[in-house]
Amino acid sequence: MMPPRASFVPRRPLLIAAIMLLVVIGLTVALSHHRASDAGGQAIAVVAGRSADTPSPAAVPVATPSVAPGTLPDFDKLSDPERRAVFDSHPRDEAWASAQEAALRRRLAGLADGLSITGVTCADRLCVVEGRLAASPARGREQAVALLKNGPLDHGYGDAGMTKLGVGTINADDDGTLTFTQYIARAA
Repeated sequence: MMPPRASFVPRRPLLIAAIMLLVVIGLTVALSHHRASDAGGQAIAVVAGRSADTPSPAAVPVATPSVAPGTLPDFDKLSDPERRAVFDSHPRDEAWASAQEAALRRRLAGLADGLSITGVTCADRLCVVEGRLAASPARGREQAVALLKNGPLDHGYGDAGMTKLGVGTINADDDGTLTFTQYIARAA
């Protein structure tokens, strides 16, 4: 004699749960693949704004965009914290970095009227250059920004065997003085 069909009923919830679990796993895999393929395979956090209860940008952890050894991401497509995270992910080559920092300070000093280099920090093949370009009656803000985008600093970097990675960050105060941060790398 065959068992009644009622014995199959208790297995139905198990079958439904298993199917739902497979669907959830499939969706999770699909979403993680979608996130990993955004922006050319780089995981980038997008922040629309900052509320009062959000920690300052310096305290917000940023995922370092993953790149193949020997390649660097497009720095113009990265936010300031992401650029810094890429820089911080490179180990410091003490001998090269110390010599390059000194060479860059010497090379960049006085390249333009009102230009002062406030910081140069190097790692293994990357450097970050920070500075100020003082306001000038002879030079308007647009001219000063243009000078930082493509001017004597670029030539100074080239003379030091370096190349600029994108425009960088340029900020202006009410007096028109510009502060900037630019990332540079060893020229190939």
